[in-house]
Amino acid sequence: MGAIGVARAFLWISKNNAKIYTDVDIDEYIKDNLGGKINGRIQDTTKHSPQVEFETKLKFLIDKLHTKQAKKICKERMKFYKSFLDRLEKEIKGEL
Repeated sequence: MGAIGVARAFLWISKNNAKIYTDVDIDEYIKDNLGGKINGRIQDTTKHSPQVEFETKLKFLIDKLHTKQAKKICKERMKFYKSFLDRLEKEIKGEL
């Protein structure tokens, strides 16, 4: 999450020949590339992207945390990460 999460996502993209952005139906993606489970193993990394990672994994991270402080930090960093993804999408689509 946060700036570290953004950096980590782009390192992962480079290592796995994934996409910086993909516009997919998440339910279809889960069926096709995660074995039908939201937390399933990625079958083809070249179809994955930070947006997909957020929608299928990262946005649920806060539910796995136990302390108030951890949840507070996660919420703040998740907000930044999501804001970055929204900005990335707008730039890619030529809206900014």
